[in-house]
Parts: sequence; C-alpha cells; structure tokens
Amino acid sequence: MGDWLLLIHQLPPTPNYLRVKVARRMQRIGAVAIKNTVYALPATESALEDFQWTVREIRANGGEANLFEARVIEGLSDGEIQQLFKSARDEDYDAIASEARSLDREDRQRLAAEIVRLRKRIVDVQSIDFFGAPKGQLAVSLDEELARTIEEQAHTTTEIERSER
Repeated sequence: MGDWLLLIHQLPPTPNYLRVKVARRMQRIGAVAIKNTVYALPATESALEDFQWTVREIRANGGEANLFEARVIEGLSDGEIQQLFKSARDEDYDAIASEARSLDREDRQRLAAEIVRLRKRIVDVQSIDFFGAPKGQLAVSLDEELARTIEEQAHTTTEIERSER
C-alpha cells in the first residue's frame, strides 16, 4: 500500500443532508480535507474499509466518488499532511479540555457521570489520532485531575462520617 488513501468526491445538489452526512463521517473516521472534496487518511486496512463504505454511500445517493492510494511526490509534504491530522485532533482535544474545565466539581455524582462521558470522547479521539497530537496528553491529564477530585471528595466524606460516629 501507499502512504495515503485519498477519497475524491462530487456530491449532487440534493439531497442537502448528504453533504452534512459525508462531512460528519469524514470527521468521525478522522479524515482530513486536503482540498474541498479531497480527503486523506493514512493507508491502513481500517481506513480503506471506512473510505470504501463512504464511496458506496455517496454513489448510492447519486454522487461520484473515487478512492486512490497515493504517495506524495510534489506539493504538500508527508510532514505537512501529518500536521493537518495533528491540528484536527488538537481541536478535538481542546474541545474536551474546555468542557472538562467547565464542569461543576461540587456535584460528585454528576461529575462522575461527566467523567465517563469525557473518557469515551477521549478514547474516540485517540482512535483517530494517527500521529499523536500534542494536546492529547492535556485532555487525559484534565480527566485524571477530575477523577482525583472525586476520589478526594469521597475520602473527605468518609473521614467526616467516621469522625461523626
């Protein structure tokens, strides 16, 4: 296989939802836009399956789609393409970190539920973080800090209960 898989598509003007659906799918599988309708993923078996599924869906809805194996010869370098992936995942991690910072740390039960949700989001982003985006560790650290907050609150509550006996 080459270094990259490229999906190039042209969508029909209708149905309108198809553009949104394809854009969301590209985001969910971690593809980055090289150009308006040209998406890239590292050449892996799972990426190939994701793109093949998308090609079938686009064609089934009246669009055109082609899938290519590619190697950079001229233009963007491999490093620049990798940076596109890192930047996209950094945005995802930033959103998670921002949400983690905004959580109410006083309501232990709700905080515990939010931590579970944030951890799922972190795992989802990590699954498409092909090149180790720098801000991934920040999101994980904030999640761990929230978990420690719950543990400290639980420990404090237990100590208070013991002293009241």
